[in-house]
Amino acid sequence: VSSQVHRGLIAKLYEILFGEHVSTGEDEEDEDNIFSSMVDDVNGNTDDKEGSQQLARMLEDPTYAKEVEAKSKKVQQMKQKRLYMQKRALAFFRDKLRSVEVCWGSDGLSSVYFPIPKEGEHMSDEIFEDLVERLDYSSDDRVKELMKLVPEVYDELKWHSTLQKAVGEVLAQGSTNQLNNVTFLIAMIINFLLLISLKFETGSESPSYANEKLENYTFVLGTVNANLAIFKLIHIAVFKLPILYKKMKRVRKRAKFFGGISFAQKRRALLSALFKPIAFATLIYLATHVCTVAYGTDTFNTGSVPYYLQIVTYFMNAWIGLSSVNAVAVNVGYSTKFLFWYSLLWQSQGVLGFYGLMLASAILGTRYSRTYPLFYAVQLFTIVPMSPTLNAVIMSVTKNGHQLVMTSILGLIIIYAFSLIAFFFLHSTNDLYNSGDAYQECTTMVDCYKTFVRNGLIYGGGIGDYVSGDLDNAPSMGDDMHYWTRLAFDLSFFIIVIVLLLNMIFGIILDTFGAVREAQNERKELAANRCFICGLNKDIFEDQKQLGGKGFHYHRENEHNLFDYIYFVIYLKNKSETEYNGAETFVSEQVNKEDTSWIPDGIALQIPRVDLNREREKKLEDLFESLRERQAMTREVLAGEISRLSAGMDKQFDIFRRTLGRVKSEVKEVRQTQREDNKKK
Repeated sequence: VSSQVHRGLIAKLYEILFGEHVSTGEDEEDEDNIFSSMVDDVNGNTDDKEGSQQLARMLEDPTYAKEVEAKSKKVQQMKQKRLYMQKRALAFFRDKLRSVEVCWGSDGLSSVYFPIPKEGEHMSDEIFEDLVERLDYSSDDRVKELMKLVPEVYDELKWHSTLQKAVGEVLAQGSTNQLNNVTFLIAMIINFLLLISLKFETGSESPSYANEKLENYTFVLGTVNANLAIFKLIHIAVFKLPILYKKMKRVRKRAKFFGGISFAQKRRALLSALFKPIAFATLIYLATHVCTVAYGTDTFNTGSVPYYLQIVTYFMNAWIGLSSVNAVAVNVGYSTKFLFWYSLLWQSQGVLGFYGLMLASAILGTRYSRTYPLFYAVQLFTIVPMSPTLNAVIMSVTKNGHQLVMTSILGLIIIYAFSLIAFFFLHSTNDLYNSGDAYQECTTMVDCYKTFVRNGLIYGGGIGDYVSGDLDNAPSMGDDMHYWTRLAFDLSFFIIVIVLLLNMIFGIILDTFGAVREAQNERKELAANRCFICGLNKDIFEDQKQLGGKGFHYHRENEHNLFDYIYFVIYLKNKSETEYNGAETFVSEQVNKEDTSWIPDGIALQIPRVDLNREREKKLEDLFESLRERQAMTREVLAGEISRLSAGMDKQFDIFRRTLGRVKSEVKEVRQTQREDNKKK
């Protein structure tokens, strides 16, 4: 009866889901009655023996045999269709139904089953990889960090669902990495064409293409690349900016709920953040004024180096000021409309900045493809976000950027000190006189400093290599004072700047790269051999597999799948609280309190806790037994050593006593001899 009810339930569910009828047990009885109806037609009112003989004669008839064979095939087809539909229905529920292990109730740990929410159907590879990349597998608070990411993942999945309905599945599931691959491939082709076709004609000041067709190919590919860059920027903006907006709005709502800070505190925070850029701007203005007084008003004319240097300095100072305001907005939780929209625009350039640069280079490359196609080379840097290895290399430079900047500033100060010494003490000796250009390198302090910065760093032997080599002003052996002065100066510059300072900078970069690579390897190791949810190692599940368990892979993919926990929280958000069961009510309350104690930590249903306790007790017993064995061995060794030391000391005492006796007798004899000599005298 239960088997027939089961078949009927599956058939009804399948009919609801797919709109197709599935034959049940009653239909199966009808199929089984096909042959019995044929036999009844033959038997009529005769007994079994006559009926069997008549059936045998009818089966010998080719027409009736074919009819029987056709009905038999029909029965088999109906059975196969029923079996296929049942398997399909079960597979549907297996794909749509997930489970998580929850710590609640008297049992302590139990499985809770739930259907995957509709938003989970829009989980793309890009969202998956981005989420996994942001998780820290080595952190003790990894589960709390995962739960903090759930609202952001929910917003992203919901937005993807909206986009899929609006623009279609193909465009909504488009991957940024795929667009980067296409863009990089086109950029490679363009730069290859530039490599084989650009040349300088005799007497020409600008390059030209070797072939007009290659020039046209470059222009067409550049136009395609520019259109792809536009599409890619729009794609990133459409996919990322709404998520950023919702995230900031959620933070602002939370800050308002908890009260936030007062207006006076916001004003003080904003003024303190703007103090540094204002101070820098004042210093730049004073430096500009001093240079104008010293060198005249023509110093900062349009097109001069100081003019562009001044622009770059002001731009950097403005960047510091704008980023400081954004930092204030983040700290106060975007509590005002101005700070909210300002920070949204500022963080948007962080999301779109790289792809905006790629778009600008593509447009400029196409615009100047026939004259100066320099900007096409920038498109090759699209490979950086595509490669994790290159990201690690870039991170090795940017992660400790503050240390590198401060070390570089120290280097510039040291070089300035050396240039100052050379300006006052080496100018009179003509050590820095350039005989080829008939020019004194240290006529002014600015020229002297530029010479030391450029030539002192790019020459392997430092400034001494440049002065003795290119300037041909090696110290003379005939003048001892000049020779030893130059030796001390050149050697000091070489050791301090070339050997120590540059190696300090390279050491910071190499150490950071090694730390980043080690962290990545450790992360991969933890991701492969430890469950993210419960934190248990792979070996425990593999040992349990020998006792009938399902293994580590099954546990991680089906029992403690981190995405199932995300789907479960999203499922609770979408479900009405009046329809919660006991476990769902408990988990919902814990989620609202930001409590992650409902997620198992160090336990799993596949690994009985009794076995874990026994394993811990066994490890402790083994440890104590090992300590007892080591203690006994130590006692034996100490007893042997003490006995050997005692025997050796006894032997030494005997030797000492005999030696002392001989010494006493010799002293006695000496004294006796001295007395006899005294008597004779």
